[in-house]
Amino acid sequence: MARGETSLASPIFISSSIFPPRDPLGFKQTPDTSQERLITRRFCFASSTIAALKAEVGTCEVHPTRVELVTAVIWKCAMAQSGLDKSTVTHAVNVRGKMDPPLPGTALGNIFRQAYAYTNGVVELGRLVGELREGIGKIGSEYLMKLKSENAYEMIMNIIKKPLKYAQMVSSYE
Repeated sequence: MARGETSLASPIFISSSIFPPRDPLGFKQTPDTSQERLITRRFCFASSTIAALKAEVGTCEVHPTRVELVTAVIWKCAMAQSGLDKSTVTHAVNVRGKMDPPLPGTALGNIFRQAYAYTNGVVELGRLVGELREGIGKIGSEYLMKLKSENAYEMIMNIIKKPLKYAQMVSSYE
């Protein structure tokens, strides 16, 4: 019982009934990392830094959330470090509240989808936030209903092809 909560909510295991398991779309279940050098980083942003970044973006039409802002900052820095202007970023989106009807927060399972945002030379923070928000905004109840359809495989493959196209363009510049 956290923070003095007296009522306990029981988990609901319904994700496989909403999105039944399917073939893994030709992807490996576990990536082969034996030849790769993986690097992880933890970034901590002070509230004053986030406020300053929001003020910088605040001159645009977009009023970002903290998550959108921090994702866009990391995206911008990664593009600057790589020296490339074409880029794709993915962002996990919790779809519990986007379902129709919404699922309770106690619904357990992999109830998320990847949102994709793309840029072709744009590195202004406000524009990156806008691209990210647009990508996240595409995941709504209509999209989620399509994932339950027979055409879900083709739909997912078409979504995946665009980042792969960008990746091919990036690798051709290296």
